[in-house]
Amino acid sequence: MFVNINELLKNLMYKNKKIMALIPARGGSKRIPRKNIKLLAGKPLIAYTIESALNNAHIDTAFVSTEDAEIAHVSEQYGATVIERPMELAGDEVGDQPIVEHAIKMLGTQMKHYDAIVFLRPTSPLRRSEDIDEVLTTLFDKDLPLVRSVCQAQGINHPYWMYQDRGDGFLKPVIDCASIKEYYQSQLLPKNIFALNGVIEAFTVEHAKTADCIWLSKKTGYIVLPKERSCDIDEQIDFEIAEILMAAYLAKNKGM
Repeated sequence: MFVNINELLKNLMYKNKKIMALIPARGGSKRIPRKNIKLLAGKPLIAYTIESALNNAHIDTAFVSTEDAEIAHVSEQYGATVIERPMELAGDEVGDQPIVEHAIKMLGTQMKHYDAIVFLRPTSPLRRSEDIDEVLTTLFDKDLPLVRSVCQAQGINHPYWMYQDRGDGFLKPVIDCASIKEYYQSQLLPKNIFALNGVIEAFTVEHAKTADCIWLSKKTGYIVLPKERSCDIDEQIDFEIAEILMAAYLAKNKGM
């Protein structure tokens, strides 16, 4: 009988850990109306994130934080547990930290049973359950308070190729040491620079309760995701690209 040692060790690592997923989903998206339940390849957008959480063997419960009754109904249909969010935490200007803090408060004594929170934005439907595994492995194996997914900075999105207005209508490099004479080809750009993609973030409950800013830590771990799984749907063009990528993924994995 074949035994996957890596999988066995991972399961032992998680044996005494209880992990929850938290999915923020407000109803007031302006660029794409009703974005979180807009159909993508025949399913509500949020369904992909709920399924990636519930298909992960190490996540016990997937919670959706929302103020919207329709999003709540769809989320429950796909197996999530809803945390009702007040309207004052559903505006454009509200960051993610108050949502985490509200969820912890609402769950009350239940939180003592959880060791970690996986924060999953529904605007990244192309993440895989295995990506969540990699984040959790990094979190627990390295004993970190926080792990974030990133993608490698490339080409025109690399900070060494970025400029800003110096205040008089002319450009200056964002990074002073970045010489276009030295980094004139994308292949020459430093490979150890990454951009946050917001696809997966995981942190210990202790960190969530004690950190001034949940998204900062002196020891922040990371995993690198490929460009096609770093999709973040913010505008209509992003949705159209996601539809193409999802259709390709579904066609490739049909019957698997």
